[in-house]
Amino acid sequence: MRIVASIIFRYSREITISFLPKSLYFLVPDIVSDDPGIVFGDYVERAICNVETTSLVAEELIEWGSSIYQSKSIIKSIVIDEKYDFDDIEDNSFVEILMPGLIESPVIKNFNKTIELRWACDHCERIADKQISDLNLKISSKSKLQQTYHWEWIAHKSLYDTLESFGVALRPLKKNDDYSQIIVPRAFRFRVDIDPVVVLNNICPGCQNHSLYRSREVVGDVGDDEYPTISINRERPISISRNEAVGVSWARSPQAFYTFSVSDRPWHKSGNKVPSHDIFPIYYLRSRVDVISIELARALWEAGAHDIKFRRTHIVPDNLVIDGLS
Repeated sequence: MRIVASIIFRYSREITISFLPKSLYFLVPDIVSDDPGIVFGDYVERAICNVETTSLVAEELIEWGSSIYQSKSIIKSIVIDEKYDFDDIEDNSFVEILMPGLIESPVIKNFNKTIELRWACDHCERIADKQISDLNLKISSKSKLQQTYHWEWIAHKSLYDTLESFGVALRPLKKNDDYSQIIVPRAFRFRVDIDPVVVLNNICPGCQNHSLYRSREVVGDVGDDEYPTISINRERPISISRNEAVGVSWARSPQAFYTFSVSDRPWHKSGNKVPSHDIFPIYYLRSRVDVISIELARALWEAGAHDIKFRRTHIVPDNLVIDGLS
């Protein structure tokens, strides 16, 4: 197992590098200035860094980053995620597949004409999405496995045989013979009664559903710029009942880690189209969870999809009861 660390420093690249101990000099090529794009108000240059390392080095990094300079820690925040090798995970397990890092996401040129979004409830923001035509994509990367900003997956033709041998269906793209869209069925549900899933107390009076939040192991105040010490944020795996992990190689949950707005009174009509200018559906679509079998993940890697990223899951007995919930 290795560690992927996403770091936000409090100071510029030059100042940050000047503080580095010799044992952490290997970080220098990965430390870059954070380009804010459009700046609102006062802007203070900060350095950021994304690096893959060992758990021991990550702990050294945290200890060093906790050092105080001008009354604040050198590192503002660090998000730590575990990266597993295939041999670290049981063969009968599933992994959560993640968006490949450092790859520019393909852009759906005709999203509003391709994906139909309709309100699924009169009282909340839940939506039903349906693809009605082939995707027309602008693809910048040559990566063999890519994910659009709207959470649709595409595969290079060199992966077709591998995917189809695992029963994964493909759909052609418009004006593109090198890639196809991966059709991901909504065929599993993750356990909402087991950490890190938190069921929020905002039940919708219309559909009776709760919003779900994915908690992290957090030390410090992640959102407060004035918080003077380092904040440490560790990602944690979801749990899947054993009967959910049967007969499927790639699946998506209809559940989403999204806080839906709700209303006591109807505020739109269920079945009506969501206005195309609304931005929230993008965040909803991006908050869903995809899992693939570890056998498929291994086969994709061996077929050349070396940008694949995944997080392990916990497979738990179907009758496991947590806090009185099943």
